[in-house]
Amino acid sequence: MRHDFTRLLFALLGLSVAAGCDSDDTKELSYAYGPMPVNFTVRGKVTDAQQRPVAGIEVQALLKEDKVGRTLTDAAGEYRIPLPGFPEIDCLFLDIDGAANGSFEEQRHTVRLTEEAGEDGSVELNATLEEKRPQ
Repeated sequence: MRHDFTRLLFALLGLSVAAGCDSDDTKELSYAYGPMPVNFTVRGKVTDAQQRPVAGIEVQALLKEDKVGRTLTDAAGEYRIPLPGFPEIDCLFLDIDGAANGSFEEQRHTVRLTEEAGEDGSVELNATLEEKRPQ
């Protein structure tokens, strides 16, 4: 009797594992144990109204309102953010250092990665920031 119960238990466990492996959630579960693969790169240049590069601008990649990537522009105003295979993200450009490089309004742009990416998986997104007006 005990042997039959053990066999039944293992059979039920086997069915539940097999059923779990057949679900559409398997892809998401595999990311729980390591970094998500990089499928896309958003890159570009940030300039001011006179087309001068702006260094020190924080560029955030947002999925809904969750930050999934961030970087700062370099001395040439350039940035690069590697991202997993999200279909669409928002890029938020923030002046985080105050008046050190000028004072700029924030900008937000939606990027449809799956539609806009080139063959190499990259999307170019340049931004021209407007200076904040004194209040």
